Amino acid sequence: PTTCHDSVLVVTCVRPESPFTTMSTVYDGDIVTYVNDAPVRDLAEYLRAWKRWEEGDVDTIVIGFYSGRIAVASRDAIVAAERTTRAETKLGASLTTAAV
Repeated sequence: PTTCHDSVLVVTCVRPESPFTTMSTVYDGDIVTYVNDAPVRDLAEYLRAWKRWEEGDVDTIVIGFYSGRIAVASRDAIVAAERTTRAETKLGASLTTAAV
């Protein structure tokens, strides 16, 4: 028999202040398949896709899941969540990377 191993990215935690939590669109256990049309199979691909969105001029981010669901959030909502996280944790550095 042949064994095939495919990597998947599983959500293990969603920050309480995240717009995805507020809108109830991302849950622990979700399998991420794409970010703004970029395929995602592992954490490195997710981080690259997120960074491209951060550096781009598209206002919304779309995360797709194996189940077929999608989660959409605006740049403003993501930035507001980051501000809350930094204020609550006294972190000064940007937390946008992997901000789900």
